Amino acid sequence: AGFLAVVPLAIFAFVGFELQANASEEMVNPQKDIPVSVWRSGVFATIAYILPVLGVLFVLPLDKIDGLDAFINASDVAYQDVWGSAFGGFLLQVTVALLLLVLATSGASWMIGSDRTQAVAAFDGTFFPFFGRFHSGLGTPVRVNVLSGVVASIFCVVATLIATNGGESANA
Repeated sequence: AGFLAVVPLAIFAFVGFELQANASEEMVNPQKDIPVSVWRSGVFATIAYILPVLGVLFVLPLDKIDGLDAFINASDVAYQDVWGSAFGGFLLQVTVALLLLVLATSGASWMIGSDRTQAVAAFDGTFFPFFGRFHSGLGTPVRVNVLSGVVASIFCVVATLIATNGGESANA
């Protein structure tokens, strides 16, 4: 059960390393640069995931590690022990804000990479040509970015409606 709980986290951690290939036309030597960038980012992501897990395991007793909030719980325990309740609470708020920022930037980089791929596909004629246009000054696929934002917003609204209204009636 523990292994199965980690699989989605591992998939989340390592999906997206193929996005470096999207910038291959801007690279001097993509045959050399892409494998190196994938390797380096894989090593960095592995370290970036292992360190917080080790931190949680070193700070919290095993019976207190109960799910996704273990990192926040471990941070709270560590801050309270080192800084006390007054400053520890402030540090916990900073940690949560930084965690949200990291998650947002991670999602944004995935979105940028996949949007670029979709825009290039549209430019090449394998998707609606309307979406194959890039901003003249910024070089970004604005139309695909807007499409992604609209689709993501629809999914967020539908998921929220299902979770708050339809979740209980579906089980009844």
